[in-house]
Amino acid sequence: MTSGPEIATLVGSGALETVVSEPLTFNEPNSRKVAPKRGDVRSRPLRDPSGGSYAMRGRLPRDMLKRASDRSRKPQNVLVLVRHGQSEWNRLNMFTGWKDVGLSEEGVTEAHRAGALLKEEGLHFDSAFTSTLRRAHNTLDIILDELGQGKLSTIKAAALNERDDGQLVGINKEEARKRFGDEQVQIWQRSYDIAPPGGESLKDTAARVCPFFERWVVPELREGKNVILVAHGNSLRSLIMELDKLTPEEVKEYSIATASPVIYRVNADGTVAEKRDLAA
Repeated sequence: MTSGPEIATLVGSGALETVVSEPLTFNEPNSRKVAPKRGDVRSRPLRDPSGGSYAMRGRLPRDMLKRASDRSRKPQNVLVLVRHGQSEWNRLNMFTGWKDVGLSEEGVTEAHRAGALLKEEGLHFDSAFTSTLRRAHNTLDIILDELGQGKLSTIKAAALNERDDGQLVGINKEEARKRFGDEQVQIWQRSYDIAPPGGESLKDTAARVCPFFERWVVPELREGKNVILVAHGNSLRSLIMELDKLTPEEVKEYSIATASPVIYRVNADGTVAEKRDLAA
C-alpha cells in the first residue's frame, strides 16, 4: 500500500470545474496522476432543451414550470450503485483487477439496458461518480446518455477502482483453480481479509472506498441529491457491506451482477431507508 493524494478528476460539459482531492491510502494503477485542488462550484446558466438560455423575464416558460413540478415529485436522496457492464476479460473469465480493459459488446448492451431501466424508474441524477478504469466510466457514460444526461459532470476517483488482484491478474480463473486449488482461489476471491499474492483483500479495498464515499458522496445525499456511482464488483461489495451492515461471513456470499442497478433511498442521517436490486 502506498500513501499519496487521491486521484480525482471532474469531467463533463465544462460548465462545472470542481475537483476534489484529499490524502487517502491506497494502491494506484499506472495511470496519469492528477492532484487537483478543491475549487468553487460555478453556477450554470439555466438552459432549455435546445441548448439556448432562457430569458428570465416575467413568468417562467410553461414547459419549464411543468418540468420543475415533475422533478419535485421525483424521488430524492437516491443512491444508485452499478457494476460496470461485462468487460473483455470478464468474457474471457480472467482475473482483471486494475488492468484497464474495455467493455465487450455484451457489456455495451448491458450498459444501455441499465440506462433504460433507470429511465423507467423516472430517475434524474444530480451527481455522478466512477472509477478511473474505462470499463466503469464507459458504462456510466452510456447510462447517462440513455437518461438524456450526457453532459452531467462526473467525478472519477482511483479510490473507487477494482480490488487489486496482484499476481492473479491476467490468469484465467479455471487455470488458477488448477494451479492453486479450488479452495485457495475461493478464499482469495470471496474472503474479507485474505488478499491474493501481491494484491488487496476486500478489507483493503474498503479502506479506500468507504472514506471516499463518506467524504464526497454522503454529503450529496444529505442535501437531497440523487447520486449514481458506477464501479466494480469488489469495490461495490466493500461499500454494500457497510451500507447493509453485512458481516465478513455474509459478504462472502454477496455478488453483484454486471450492469444491474441497485437502488437505495437514504435517510437524512445517512442510514438506508429502502433498497431495491433491479437484478432480483
